[in-house]
Amino acid sequence: DSIEGTTIHPTRWNITNTTMAATQTSVAGITFNSGSITTINTGYMLQSTRRFIKSQRVPLQCRARVRMVHYNNSVMEFGFGDAPTFNGVNTTGAYWQRTSSGVLQPVLTFNSTDQAGTDIASLLSAANYYTFDVICDDDSATFTCQDSSTGLLISRQTITVPITGQRLFSSSQSPVIARLYNTGSAPATAPQMFLTDFIALQLDMLTNKPYSDVMS
Repeated sequence: DSIEGTTIHPTRWNITNTTMAATQTSVAGITFNSGSITTINTGYMLQSTRRFIKSQRVPLQCRARVRMVHYNNSVMEFGFGDAPTFNGVNTTGAYWQRTSSGVLQPVLTFNSTDQAGTDIASLLSAANYYTFDVICDDDSATFTCQDSSTGLLISRQTITVPITGQRLFSSSQSPVIARLYNTGSAPATAPQMFLTDFIALQLDMLTNKPYSDVMS
């Protein structure tokens, strides 16, 4: 979704929210918490209507261009995730997470159990947009954050399935999500998240029909 126009795409996204709002423009993208509220237990989530299949030898990738203005007691997440509500937990997925205490970390979730990477919050500025990638292979998920102005790779982390782990995801498929919510304690200042591009891909998979099928 290149996020153009003033209406969030109604067939690409399901919206789950309570009180918190979001607006969209071609210039600014989607502004989560456009009303700048600090009310507790409120939030806004976009979840793709399509689910993406994760099977062996078919890597998945999602890329998002994001700016985060974070304050404690708010949570931000984007990537592969299956949360049922704007503040529900993911039971499976691989995503970037800004925790209520401000930690910015990659997370791999299997059957509601999280493996988290290293905090990179101190390397980012709230004034800047960054490009985030999540690339899911058979036995690992690689997370990158890139400075879009210089091309510098700020962080590259890989979380590997433990030898006791059954597989990467606990479900054969997952949607992508982007969300912001306030926890049960109010943030002192209203947080906001800005999303200007979001793409999800299946990699290394032949999906073209044979010419004979196309002709028929």
